[in-house]
Amino acid sequence: MKVALLDAGTGNIGDYIQSFAVQKFLNGDPIFVPREDLVSLSSVPEPTAVVMNGWFMHKPESWPPGPKLRPVSLDFMLPLGPKNASFKANASATLRMMIDSA
Repeated sequence: MKVALLDAGTGNIGDYIQSFAVQKFLNGDPIFVPREDLVSLSSVPEPTAVVMNGWFMHKPESWPPGPKLRPVSLDFMLPLGPKNASFKANASATLRMMIDSA
């Protein structure tokens, strides 16, 4: 299975350090996928494990990850404030999927 890492696209060096640290433990070169657009990815091979780390989401409508991605949870933050109602509706099922696939 191919492995993908997140490209945060934020300029926050901490986001990049997390992906860099994971990359050191992988064999081969990973694919980088945009963290804020996990829903509409069509360029990744199927299936692709994506290491989920960091803050989710600046764009809650981009959740949950698309069907080609198999989330591998390490460390991440889910914003569940009132402005993210659509995100909350999908969060429980997505988190269950992540736990079951671990």
